[in-house]
Amino acid sequence: TSKHERTTFLSDTTVQVTNSDNRRTSANYTHDLSFRIETQFDSSNSLVITPEVEVQGNNSDNSQLSHVINEDSLQLSSTDNSGKSDQGGSGFSNSLLFRHRFTKQGRTFSADLNTSFSSRNSTGTLLAKNNFLMDTAAIATSIDQRSTGDDLSQQHGLQLNYTEPVGQHGKLQFAVAPSIQLSNARKLTYDLDPDTGDELLNALLSNKADNTIRTLRGGVSYGYSDTASTFTIGLDGQGTDMHSEQSYPFGLIVDRSYPNLLPNAMFSRNWSNGTRMKFSYRTSVNTPSIGQLQAVVDNSDPLNLTTGNPGLDRSYRQSLGMRLNMLDSTRTRSFFALLDLQSQPGRISRVTFVPS
Repeated sequence: TSKHERTTFLSDTTVQVTNSDNRRTSANYTHDLSFRIETQFDSSNSLVITPEVEVQGNNSDNSQLSHVINEDSLQLSSTDNSGKSDQGGSGFSNSLLFRHRFTKQGRTFSADLNTSFSSRNSTGTLLAKNNFLMDTAAIATSIDQRSTGDDLSQQHGLQLNYTEPVGQHGKLQFAVAPSIQLSNARKLTYDLDPDTGDELLNALLSNKADNTIRTLRGGVSYGYSDTASTFTIGLDGQGTDMHSEQSYPFGLIVDRSYPNLLPNAMFSRNWSNGTRMKFSYRTSVNTPSIGQLQAVVDNSDPLNLTTGNPGLDRSYRQSLGMRLNMLDSTRTRSFFALLDLQSQPGRISRVTFVPS
């Protein structure tokens, strides 16, 4: 059971306040089974296989009573709704890692093949009575709906790494990693006819979409390490091609390509008095998921509709971190400090549109 109050500022003088009482009961289960199989062919070659299988499910009952008022405490709308959902899914993933050590110390090669499959399905009901008190043309509405959903995804990737020693304490690492991610999602919503009891497909609340993301990443890095200090610096190039195709309720195709440079660096230093300092700089790229791209409306809360956005672009993230540890073992005292700075232009986030 929970209570929520949300204030939405429409302008400097206009606000809306939503108060809601929510009740939810749910049951969850998850089963995981994983293995690690390691084979040492000889002193130079090894193979590690790590498969994992997962089965999960969720059953929930929800009810909500909420109303919206304006700055003059006049009620604008209200809803009394309840719903049930049953969700189930299964997944399989596997890593196949081959490692080879050359005769020259520090020269290595590894190949890591990763594969994953997942399937999710769901069924749900929604029964709601809604009042829009400021709209004389629609004083009250009722919703009685059934919905089904299916999501399938698979991902395949290969990462190749080669290291070459440079001097007594340094090494160069070359890496390349192609990958592909395939996913499709389907949601069908049916309205129950109050007179006949027939289920009628609601096209505005239904959707079918497919998404394909191909990525190729490669780069080089240099690392140096001795008894007191560790330092690495590297630069990767990543190209991402995304193809999203919606087939229902209307056709929509989105094709985008994202070339990016991804630098990274790290420096750490240990002192004999128990002090350690570490600096790190990382960059990454995040592409929108198929759920974030789907232009299908979720009306589980009839007063707050949500939807995906096919126009979403990728986001580029930079993070700078500093960590300081100081330990005085003679007095059993320690000091710890952490600084984390992040920048993410074009961050994928939620946007709310509120009717007046």
